[in-house]
Amino acid sequence: MKPLRELHELGGDPAYERFPASEELFRVLEHAQTWAGKLKQPEDSLVNVVGEVAVLRATLWQFLREQADAGQLEAIEDGRAVGVPWGHSAEARTNKRRSYGPLR
Repeated sequence: MKPLRELHELGGDPAYERFPASEELFRVLEHAQTWAGKLKQPEDSLVNVVGEVAVLRATLWQFLREQADAGQLEAIEDGRAVGVPWGHSAEARTNKRRSYGPLR
C-alpha cells in the first residue's frame, strides 16, 4: 500500500489526509478509485503518477479477488463439513442481495 499512498500524495490527492490505513485494503482501494480522477501529474516527476496508480489499483483488485475466492471456498467447505446442503451454499454464492444483506 505504501507505493499507492505515496503516489496519491505526489499526485495531490485532495483527500490524502483521509487515506485509509494500509491494513484496510478494501478501504484503500475505494479511496484510490474515488479520487483517481482528481490526481494530477506533477511537472517535475519522472513517474507517470496517474498511470502507476491505475496499475497498482488493478493489481490490488486482482489480489483481493484471489483472496475472496479462497475465503469463499473455505466458508463453503466449513458449511459442508457441518451439513449445509450444497444447494444452500450455491444460493449464497449466486444471490447477491442475500449475500450482502447481512453486511449492510
